[in-house]
Amino acid sequence: MKRPVHPAVPIALAVVLATAALPAVAIDWGATLDTRSTLTVAASDPPPLILLQENRLALWLEADFGAAGSLFAQGSWSLDRGRDWTYTASPFGSWFPRGSDTVTASRDWLVDLDALRYEARLFSMLNLSVGRFGMADFSRYILADTLDGLEITLNQPWSILSAYVGTSALRFIPNTTILMSGNDASDASDPDKLLAPPRLVVGLQALSPEIFLRQDLTVSLLFQQDLRSQVIQEGEELQFPGGLVDGPLHTQYFGLGLSGPIVPGLYYSLYGYLGTGSALEYLADADSGTGFSYQRQALLGGFGALELAYYLPQAARSRIALSVLYSQALVPISQPTFTVLYSPRFGDIMTADLSYSVKPFSGSPRLWLRELQGELTVATYLRTDVLEYAGTEIDAAVNYRPFSDLGLALILGTYLPEGAAAQFAGRFELSLSF
Repeated sequence: MKRPVHPAVPIALAVVLATAALPAVAIDWGATLDTRSTLTVAASDPPPLILLQENRLALWLEADFGAAGSLFAQGSWSLDRGRDWTYTASPFGSWFPRGSDTVTASRDWLVDLDALRYEARLFSMLNLSVGRFGMADFSRYILADTLDGLEITLNQPWSILSAYVGTSALRFIPNTTILMSGNDASDASDPDKLLAPPRLVVGLQALSPEIFLRQDLTVSLLFQQDLRSQVIQEGEELQFPGGLVDGPLHTQYFGLGLSGPIVPGLYYSLYGYLGTGSALEYLADADSGTGFSYQRQALLGGFGALELAYYLPQAARSRIALSVLYSQALVPISQPTFTVLYSPRFGDIMTADLSYSVKPFSGSPRLWLRELQGELTVATYLRTDVLEYAGTEIDAAVNYRPFSDLGLALILGTYLPEGAAAQFAGRFELSLSF
């Protein structure tokens, strides 16, 4: 069995051992065990069942060096395994598997470095973070992933300015959501390739809190550079062999957001992005000898979203939320996740979802009951590139954290696609810290 070890793991161990010699004010360490079981079935004849088991054991260490800064490191050992059944009804009314009962592994045991972040306060208002950590834009629809790089944050009373630069070149493909081009998809489907697409991301963000009437204004700029070499030249008439689908893809994003309270208990967020860029694509060309050629194409797209949330703390800490999002011809850096069963590729999609969450025992004198939470979500999807209704999904979830180091979740989902069989899914999640 192949057990790939990330090339950064030995470096991380050396850094952790080196910092252990520093005079730390406080050191804490521990482990977390996360497991997720998802069973999916379609209302077809025969009904196929797919069971996906995801397991991850993570070890973490946190050290505080006082004025010198702090360090957080985490490594994990994970395994995802899928089992695919096709069932048929027997004359006796029970269910038996038909055909082969196979087990496939989307990845074998995988050792990875999840985080290695060193934080230091350079001046009273200036913070610096270096290493591997999560980077995201304020909407989390353009970028929300773990990268290797650095981030600088300047905290002022009237604004919070941040700048970050990172690369995905040393991430593992199964542990990243960056999938932007045909070359990225080709790498993801190649079992011999483990490292993620080599991309450089630069981000700038400015937050002006309570700029007027308690409203927050956010301005964001992101730039993404494909670090692949230009193997395919513009104007080539023969399709390039060897798995390459297109040339390097470079993009830029310009975002604006406004959020704050409307009336007591009711909050809103209104935001959007304009995306530009260029990509090399193999397109029809009447002047070419083959009828096709590689051409540099300009990219232009964007998205807008409105979110409303109404909090009712007196009614069992209830929350009602409405979200509407419209995107057209946008290529994000990382792919967001929507609902349990149907999570479309972001870029040409319109979504409208309504959710209600409640903690029915929030006022109970028994502490172990207070954190039981239920949530119901109804989400509708439309494809904006072809103006088609894609379907509606209904998800019901129960989250329970009886103790700070134990979390449980049960999620049931139903997806009703347009012109296809309904799909059902059940998911159980367990998170244990020790």
